[in-house]
Amino acid sequence: MMMTTDEASKLIAIFTCVMPNTQKFDLENAAPVWSLVLSDITYDVGKMAVIKILRKKQISILPLPGEIREEAKNIMASVKKNAPPDVYTAWDEVKRKLGSVSRNGIDWSHPIIRRTVQLIGAYEIATATYDIFPRFAKVYESLIARKENNYENKICYQIAQQNLDLFNGIEAPMTLTQKANERMLNGKDAIEFVKGA
Repeated sequence: MMMTTDEASKLIAIFTCVMPNTQKFDLENAAPVWSLVLSDITYDVGKMAVIKILRKKQISILPLPGEIREEAKNIMASVKKNAPPDVYTAWDEVKRKLGSVSRNGIDWSHPIIRRTVQLIGAYEIATATYDIFPRFAKVYESLIARKENNYENKICYQIAQQNLDLFNGIEAPMTLTQKANERMLNGKDAIEFVKGA
């Protein structure tokens, strides 16, 4: 999906929030150009790339769109490398490798394939007299879903921890009674305070 001018302007806005010296320039004309240069990446990937660049950036200047695109390519490559293959590709690998004479010490292309074979049993898959693919697919896809859920839970936990750390340093606002009691300790009557004295 092509990045829109509006999405490109959002990316520019992220930079301008962090880099006050860029706010005085008219960046409105930059958004259409950025959307053209970044047309082959999505907004979400672009946003991740912008965040990675901001974490490393030490000089307060707006990066070129090419820097964002390069970082986005690295992000997409790492996601593809770590992603498990689709169920049919995984099944082809399992049939090919379990069909060989030696089944010991097989190197699987992804840990989820290895775990699926362990759960079902390599011998059972190799010697099945019925179509075992539906069972393989069910186990394989449930392991992928579990991995995604674990990842989401980890992210939610980290966000919750950051929020706790953020709010632990901030004192809760005093209630009216607490303010009145504080005023009484300082020699003022609580009733006068509550009335607005």
